[in-house]
Amino acid sequence: MLMTGSLAVREEPYLLEVELARGTVHRLRQYIAIGRLPSIPVPARVSSLLEQATLLCCQAVTQQENLLESARCALESIERCLEAIEDLVCFDGEELLKLRLHQQESSNILIGFTSPEQLDPSAIPESLANSFNMTTLPVCWKKASPESEAVKLEIPQEHLAWCEQEELKLMAGPIVSFAEGHVPDRFHREEGAFNDLQTQCKAFVSHCVEQLKDHVDLWHAAAGLNRIQDMNLSEEQCVRLAIDAVETIRKQDQQTPVIVSFEQPWGEYLSRNQQDLSPLHFADALVRADLGINGIGMEINWQPGAGNTHPRDLVALANELDRWTLLQMPLVIFLTAPTGLDDDQFSCSSNRIDQLLTVILGRPSVQVLIWNQLQDATQGPHLGSGIVDSDGQEKPVLRVLERLSKQLEPGQGPGEKTG
Repeated sequence: MLMTGSLAVREEPYLLEVELARGTVHRLRQYIAIGRLPSIPVPARVSSLLEQATLLCCQAVTQQENLLESARCALESIERCLEAIEDLVCFDGEELLKLRLHQQESSNILIGFTSPEQLDPSAIPESLANSFNMTTLPVCWKKASPESEAVKLEIPQEHLAWCEQEELKLMAGPIVSFAEGHVPDRFHREEGAFNDLQTQCKAFVSHCVEQLKDHVDLWHAAAGLNRIQDMNLSEEQCVRLAIDAVETIRKQDQQTPVIVSFEQPWGEYLSRNQQDLSPLHFADALVRADLGINGIGMEINWQPGAGNTHPRDLVALANELDRWTLLQMPLVIFLTAPTGLDDDQFSCSSNRIDQLLTVILGRPSVQVLIWNQLQDATQGPHLGSGIVDSDGQEKPVLRVLERLSKQLEPGQGPGEKTG
């Protein structure tokens, strides 16, 4: 996804290619000027590419009477600029990660994967546990309380035992989620009953905490409440549910960290829905309420399609992470991307995923990275985004995560041999 700069309203139409080139060059120059550490040098190749991109952009701007030539120069400018962006932001990410590992213990960085509701430890590749130090324990309100207010949460003892055996930290949740299949059907049938929804939601959270608090290292209190599509809830009600979830956890467990996560952190859904709160403003409201939240989650499903985070260049990713860092809270990144073979045109290559992970983990505010899909799904928002395929076979992304995990081991800084 590319973007223009700010455009003044005028009757004469703008030439799209020219404005996209102008916007891309501007974003790269702005990133170099104020978006990175000045102590990290700009590679010579990046400076050369930026100079070429700027010259081509100027030619495109000054030749707009010749539409074809102007568009050609603009597209070449964009191409050079994107090359420079990829080189520079990846270089910065590697340098920032080196600096981060030099300044803090690598054991403070958690890398995990989202477990399915029915985890079969015997079907998990051995290398999977060696690549991560955290996993999740999903809870589903609909399954725990399908037809009545009574809640019965089945605790997966085999799942807990496997995590303990592999010394994996455990994140429980999301507890409150309005994703498809999570909310009991009775609430879809009853309109205007927010008080009942609120009361039963708090009761479910309380039950989960009571049953799981001796096993959990991190509570994922709520997810995606900034983007509820089909429950006829107002923004104020969504904020209230998030607050209730955190407060209910804190009444029973004052020690274990609590996070709340947000879908589509760039706010793509705002183009189709009239809402006052962007994802960042929603998060800011919760942080300012001083509820006892210990971190903020960003759910990034890096692929085209409704409900997903449309792929952008790496400057856009770095800038968005820096914006959320302004909340002054540790960030938990839930990441997915299509993970087919490297020659699959519809998938992110292993190299591209490596770049995304390096940029993300180079930010000191990112304390936890969760790959948000264990096995390929055949439907839903995370199509083809698993670490293993539908038959349980390892995919190339696992090698990337395994290599990154070894890089984060104590005594194994970036660029050092792992043996």
